[in-house]
Amino acid sequence: MKLKINSALFNLKFFLYSFAIVIFFYILKSCSSETLDTDSISQPVLLENNKFGYNFNNYKVVNDTVRKGDSFGEILENNQLFYPKIHHIAEKTKAVFDTRQLRIGKPYTILFSKDSSNVPLVFIYEENKIEYLVVEFCDSILAYKARKAVKIVEKEASGLIENSLSETMEAQGLPIQLIYDMSDDIYAWTIDFFRLQKGDNFKVIYKQRFVEDSIYAGIETIEAAYFQHKGEAIYAFNYLTPDSKNSTDYYDDKGKSLQKAFLKSPIK
Repeated sequence: MKLKINSALFNLKFFLYSFAIVIFFYILKSCSSETLDTDSISQPVLLENNKFGYNFNNYKVVNDTVRKGDSFGEILENNQLFYPKIHHIAEKTKAVFDTRQLRIGKPYTILFSKDSSNVPLVFIYEENKIEYLVVEFCDSILAYKARKAVKIVEKEASGLIENSLSETMEAQGLPIQLIYDMSDDIYAWTIDFFRLQKGDNFKVIYKQRFVEDSIYAGIETIEAAYFQHKGEAIYAFNYLTPDSKNSTDYYDDKGKSLQKAFLKSPIK
């Protein structure tokens, strides 16, 4: 009887001991997982922010636009760069950058060192949505012009004239440049836009330029167009002739140039 009691006590102690070991390792594993999760959360991955050939994560960035009365010197002086260095920069870069040509409303960017010195290092001036100018003045002075990567997208549009070509195209949200290219370039010699009739219609295939994937940067070219005016179908095809010196012209479906001696009318 005593032996059975001792055996039962032994089994109970063994069970409790084993249970304690299991609980211990479970807690240890949980703590390790929590530590790992905390470490991974506290170290987020910083994605590159590349613009104009620079990783903006490495700089303090100031974006602004040229205002009335601004000059290159005043802009730099207001951003902690002073004479005679400003004059030296202007002299060294004048073959590429005419500092007098800054235009009101044009955007510019200044890159500063990210440390406590907060020193301006780079000036970037956007001449238009595609072309920009870079002036570096960190270790040495350097100026150069560059272009953003451009994506070309082909699009189609069509419309029925109710009043005027411009009203019809604007109602569809089509680019202003497309309206003027069709009226002042392609069909300027063949259609009198003062005399459009209700029911006239058009179709056009054109290519648009985009920078940074989604920012509209103008019309690249109009590939083909069709305009039905007074019941007559007038086609236009963009074509580069061998003797045109890389300049395209528009021809109808019979191979005749749409350009004639006298302009019919401006867009209305």
